Amino acid sequence: MFVYFLFSSGTIGAPETDTIKFLPGLQKQPNFKQYSGYFNVADNKPPHYW
Repeated sequence: MFVYFLFSSGTIGAPETDTIKFLPGLQKQPNFKQYSGYFNVADNKPPHYW
């Protein structure tokens, strides 16, 4: 539900620099956009998203 809120709100989105352009080991790459990165949070261990 949290992830749905982030991507459905339209105000928060993944930066283009977090775009996954290639997944090693796959002969056929996915034909949709994927993003991977870290959320900016106050503590020293930011959560990862994909």
